[in-house]
Amino acid sequence: QAAMQCRWPGAMCLARFFMAAAALASVPTATTSPTRALPLLGYGTANIRDPVPIVQALQAGYRLIDTAVLYGNQKEVGEALRRSGLKREEVYIVTKVGFWPRTPLDSLLEKAKEHFPALAGFLRASKGHERNALDTTLEELGVEYVDLCLVHSPVATLTEFLLAFLPHRFGRFSFVRRLPVWLGPAVGRFLGGLDRLLGGGP
Repeated sequence: QAAMQCRWPGAMCLARFFMAAAALASVPTATTSPTRALPLLGYGTANIRDPVPIVQALQAGYRLIDTAVLYGNQKEVGEALRRSGLKREEVYIVTKVGFWPRTPLDSLLEKAKEHFPALAGFLRASKGHERNALDTTLEELGVEYVDLCLVHSPVATLTEFLLAFLPHRFGRFSFVRRLPVWLGPAVGRFLGGLDRLLGGGP
């Protein structure tokens, strides 16, 4: 990826490109089936909305492409696969489903998505919608199968999600580090009560 974003003079960029391609040619693999090998180095597509960087990654030698329903860019990934000129079996495709936890509001959201189409993407990336998510993935990528489908997040309840997501999202800010230690369990109890109130907890 560094070679593709090179800002050096043209000849040096070209040299770095070929060095990266040579390194990728020797990427080790793990055997996942008698006929399929999993490359242990792949190209992640989160936040990429343009097929061009993905095409460049494939041209540089990447043979594992990682995407997810949550990223909302699987059409672009599919376009990159087609532009690359590679055969389907030459690229190991990994996708992920089931990021958001289920909530009692899901049935209301199902009805509301007719009026708010953006909700369809949210629900598709939620737990309980894995089959629909995978069908949409195949359609958007323009392929008949993916090589590996993962559960994007292990959290099953609102509490688990918030306790995992909030520190990840806001922990970079210094004021979070200055919060008193006793606040952690208190927040956990509050979120646990909220989760039970919404019907998502034990």
